[in-house]
Amino acid sequence: MQWLRRIKTLSFLLGLSFLLVPCAAKIPSRGKLEEAFKNPSTEYRPLAFWAWLNGYVDTSKMVYELEEMKKQGLRGALIWDVGALADPGKMIPAGPAFLGDQSLETISLALKTAGRLGLDLGMVASSSWNAGGDWIDEADASKQLLSTTQIIEGPIKKKIRIARPDSRAQGAKACLLITSVAAPHSQAKKIDFSMNQPVCLDEFTTTDQVINWDVPKGKWDVISFFMGPTGQNLECPSPNSNGPVIDHLSRRATMIHFDTILTRLARVSTPSNRLKFLEVDSYEVWPAKDWTSGFIQEFKVRYGYDPRPFLPLLQGYGSKDGHVGERFLGDYSRLVSDMIIENHFGQSVEMAHKNGIQMFAEAGHGGYPRVDPLKGLGNSDVPMGEFWNRQQFWVTREVASAAHIYGKQVVAAESLTGWNHWQHGPADYKQLIDIAFCQGLNQIVFHTFAHNPEIAGRPGFAYHAGEHLNVNTTWWDMARPFMDYLSRCSYLLRQGHFVADACLYYGDQAPNLVPPKRIDPNITPKFNDGQCLHCGQPKPVNVGAWPGYDYDYINADVITTALRGEAGKLALPSGMSCRVMLLPDRADISLEVLKSLEKLVSDGATVIGPKPERTTSLANYPECDDEVKAIAGKLWGQADGQKTFSNAYGKGKVYWGKTVKEVLEEMNVGPDLKVEGLDNSRYAIDYIHRRTETEDIYFVSNSSPSA
Repeated sequence: MQWLRRIKTLSFLLGLSFLLVPCAAKIPSRGKLEEAFKNPSTEYRPLAFWAWLNGYVDTSKMVYELEEMKKQGLRGALIWDVGALADPGKMIPAGPAFLGDQSLETISLALKTAGRLGLDLGMVASSSWNAGGDWIDEADASKQLLSTTQIIEGPIKKKIRIARPDSRAQGAKACLLITSVAAPHSQAKKIDFSMNQPVCLDEFTTTDQVINWDVPKGKWDVISFFMGPTGQNLECPSPNSNGPVIDHLSRRATMIHFDTILTRLARVSTPSNRLKFLEVDSYEVWPAKDWTSGFIQEFKVRYGYDPRPFLPLLQGYGSKDGHVGERFLGDYSRLVSDMIIENHFGQSVEMAHKNGIQMFAEAGHGGYPRVDPLKGLGNSDVPMGEFWNRQQFWVTREVASAAHIYGKQVVAAESLTGWNHWQHGPADYKQLIDIAFCQGLNQIVFHTFAHNPEIAGRPGFAYHAGEHLNVNTTWWDMARPFMDYLSRCSYLLRQGHFVADACLYYGDQAPNLVPPKRIDPNITPKFNDGQCLHCGQPKPVNVGAWPGYDYDYINADVITTALRGEAGKLALPSGMSCRVMLLPDRADISLEVLKSLEKLVSDGATVIGPKPERTTSLANYPECDDEVKAIAGKLWGQADGQKTFSNAYGKGKVYWGKTVKEVLEEMNVGPDLKVEGLDNSRYAIDYIHRRTETEDIYFVSNSSPSA
């Protein structure tokens, strides 16, 4: 009914309103909702990163902190063994090694106490971040692609001694030869791949040290490629807990890491007292050309061609045909993404489930991302992002989109990270959390709740970043109403499904990103409307201004495996649906995605975007481009985006040259929420809409400081 599509807002006070609108021809369950809203159960309450700084724990104060968490209405905490980054006076003692005997005794007491209190307890799956520890040896530590280059002039029959790279970690001996190739030398370092260049030299390599090659006429760059260690250790471990970061592309490395953690935890766990979840933190593995054992073979299996001739493109060379270079680099990055997602994020979930544990994963963009973030986050039990206080670092919309398209109920974020030590309180926090709620958040994880031993005094020990929410906070004894408020909101914001008018396909490149709709309004944005407000990168797909409508981002994985055209909509197995899909403004597209779009449109879907001309991959090139042109010719027909703006295909339609707003208006789909009588550029009115079988639930917030 059209009246459900338009909520007219007459006035706003500072804060929020929940509007429960009964759906047509349904009996409302308002009584049930209201009762659970008044008294939300534990699962809807806030969590906190419980920082055990330097691994040092005062067990009596630890028990007291858990009792206070229960008293003030928290769900529980994530144990975080981490080094004290801000301790210039070296006041914080060094505790035992993470997951050693003494550490496990402390964890056991925490588990028993949490069980007695009815709290949920989790743990970050390493000392600090990322995954790794002293149980990881060189074979399973993080790896990179390295190379050396020699210039050889022919014709000559020459024994070429392979130069070894300098390795930041353990010297040249730690580097293993992968392959050597020869490319015609040029000052511009451009390779003409259409001339079957470069030449693979493996058949002339008698050992990993010598190449016996009849060098043809001309100058040649002989490039040898190696797999070498990055030498990266954990970022900020407690003093007795350092160790290498794992090879995140390796199934074996992830298995060793989590098997070690789970085996040790099993010594102190019981069916009634055990961890509820584990968490992997933001991906902050150093920038490198990622590599792992078996990468060449895995590439051949997935893409059907040999990557070895193209490896110079990873080490500073270019392609005379730019599209060839782009496609190979895209295939390489997609494989890195898939291997990290499958072998690390996905496998960690499998291993955790066997032990009755859920996985929280910060698998999106942030740190040094490598992956398709929607797919990475979708391969977790609870996708997790972050939002900062007085900083632009907001990864909330991305996490919510991943949860929605992969059928996850809970959307978590490490909340209120920053460097504003004790300057702000609940009123400041509420403003930012309400904005995050409107972007899809429904599980607060405070960053941070530092454990404070008796020796700490007040205000106590503090992690270097975060809002220092703990028992030493001046307003801690008055915190319960605030925690109840957050819990009630989280409860209603997990009911039913998110309501979106459109899904935005962001391409199949990796890494990728979902820009936040908004960031902290107390700071001046560093970036413009065409850039991600979080990181400044260009938006992968830009929907423009269309107030009152809402959307999710979507990826190739979900389009090709789960999305379907149904009753004129784009529908997901979870029950979510939307009216239109917007494509990126680019000439290339995944062939698999285009094939899925043909089926979706034929079944009744509406798609908006330019007509593609080529694929994003080198797989089956150049025949793959002929397939793209054939399918696109049917879908777009005579539409050119200038004189003809649409083409009917099957039961659906494709548009080119019109905005999403224009297409929705043509379909008689008006704004979901309309603000009248206010300048919304000054009075920032945010909203989010969820729908159950019996109600439409709107959360509406004014995040400006004025009524």
